[in-house]
Amino acid sequence: MIKSLLLLSLITLVLFAQKVEVSADKLEVDEKSGNSVLSGHVQIHKGSDFIQAGRLVIAFDPKHKPTRYEAEGAVSFQIHTQNRIFVGHAQRLLYDPGTLRYELEGSVELDEQAFGQKLTGEKVVIDRTTGKAVIDGKANQPVKLIFDVKEQ
Repeated sequence: MIKSLLLLSLITLVLFAQKVEVSADKLEVDEKSGNSVLSGHVQIHKGSDFIQAGRLVIAFDPKHKPTRYEAEGAVSFQIHTQNRIFVGHAQRLLYDPGTLRYELEGSVELDEQAFGQKLTGEKVVIDRTTGKAVIDGKANQPVKLIFDVKEQ
């Protein structure tokens, strides 16, 4: 139990290299694989970023540094990049802390706050360093972009 509490404390300290608050109904720690699984009403707060999901798996390297985050189950989020704020939901969210990239998969819907754009697609990659997003559709479901045009 003490190891689990220490690991949860470590998670909150290093998740995104800022103060992080993680809560869930359950935490399972597998010291052999280096994975921690949080399940049930998972919420992650880091600064102004927010992720909510049914389940979160955090993979750690042998030095206990997080290498991958995988959230699934009705994932909703608010992600801030250099100049943009993305709010939306997906079936799955992957985050690589080494590259600062989010991958969103499964019926992704994004509301890009700064420019008032709404995007839908099957897969979206958001690069926090560059602020770029790449959206992919799938067969019979193309990428959709909705925006307002102001006439002069």
